[in-house]
Amino acid sequence: MNIQDPYLEKADPVPRTTKKAKNTAWLKPFEDSSFPAEDFSLFYSKRPFRRVRWLRPHKICSDPQFVVNDASRFDNQQGELGDCWLLAAMTNLTINTVLFKRIAPDDQSFDDGEYAGIFHFRFWQYGQWVDDVID
Repeated sequence: MNIQDPYLEKADPVPRTTKKAKNTAWLKPFEDSSFPAEDFSLFYSKRPFRRVRWLRPHKICSDPQFVVNDASRFDNQQGELGDCWLLAAMTNLTINTVLFKRIAPDDQSFDDGEYAGIFHFRFWQYGQWVDDVID
């Protein structure tokens, strides 16, 4: 499947925030000030039903991976946050690797020397590409 779409070409390869974070990663990993590691970031109007521990990927497993081989529709698992709409869209993106790499650029890694505590994603919203970074 080949998608010829002029809108795909409008997305900036790497946003400035990602470049800055990668250049300063040796100081400390990126932390998103608009989405702090606090309960209120996850639970807008409710209190969490149990204590939330915020961990970096290397604290969860010894060898975290962003994408192994190619992305597959079987890679996603819905958690407890009610994010099925996002996971459904991501699952459909795995059908077209060119489009998937435009949304989630493949030059991102957890490898030593590469990981800066930040991953870059692009979303098409209201007729334009929106860059978002996640720590």
